[in-house]
Amino acid sequence: SVQLIELIAKNWNFNTEDRDQWLVRILHETISEFQKSYLINLNYFFTKWIISEHQYLHLLAFEMNRNFNSILVKVDDELERNKNPILSLMKEVLDTLDETNTIYVLLRIVGYVINTQSLCKLLLSALAKESITQEIIDLVTNLLVDYVLFNYPGEATEYLNKRRKIEKISTIECDVIDQALSKSKKYLDNRNQLPLLKEFQVPIQKTYLYRLARWKQQNEIREAGEAKSIFRFIMPERLFLYGKAVSSEQKGEITQPTPLIPMSTSYEIPQGELIDPIGQVLLRLHWKQIGL
Repeated sequence: SVQLIELIAKNWNFNTEDRDQWLVRILHETISEFQKSYLINLNYFFTKWIISEHQYLHLLAFEMNRNFNSILVKVDDELERNKNPILSLMKEVLDTLDETNTIYVLLRIVGYVINTQSLCKLLLSALAKESITQEIIDLVTNLLVDYVLFNYPGEATEYLNKRRKIEKISTIECDVIDQALSKSKKYLDNRNQLPLLKEFQVPIQKTYLYRLARWKQQNEIREAGEAKSIFRFIMPERLFLYGKAVSSEQKGEITQPTPLIPMSTSYEIPQGELIDPIGQVLLRLHWKQIGL
């Protein structure tokens, strides 16, 4: 199965923005079976694809990671974006790499991955390498501080604090998390003490126009999504005016009420995109091409 996936990926167009055309969506059943029954094997091939010299395998690995990160999970009574990443780097594969190629792997990760929790988990999983050098430890720390926490101070801080409380993590990982959080806090404290520039004080009228344009854009996206949804053709549409559950008629009988579950998603806008958007794009392009 893995050889077939790699062969398909070699000739696949990874540039499409249409999620229905993602390779991992086309091979959904195969990938899902790997994730449910053979997670260790999946992490093994995921790591092997990242260290490969073939960029189509990098695209395959990170598309798969992006797909897993986009799955909604039930939290209490709501469906939310999964904040517990599935994939991590495989120690046995990392142990075969020299220092230079380990650096390439870490830089490719920050070049491709945009999910905060996944970024943290993948970078920290590299610390499990058997003969890890101080340069690798410093690189992981610096990437967490200068890229992950710089861009996502809220989500990254929350995840790292939770990760820090796990008993089974190594002393090295604890030290890296402590250093990263400490440096990030010092930077944010100093930045928050700076006076707000007049140029950044947006007039109320412009704020209103921006929010109105954003609402129109989101409404158009929603309508376009509904128009393409297959559920529009196989399920009737009903407008709910009130109530907390829904029943339907099947074979002349009313089914048991099914409670309605709110669906929500949220994300932290990368701060680097506001401070230096062009610099951020160039950095990621450079990291994606590293070692090729």
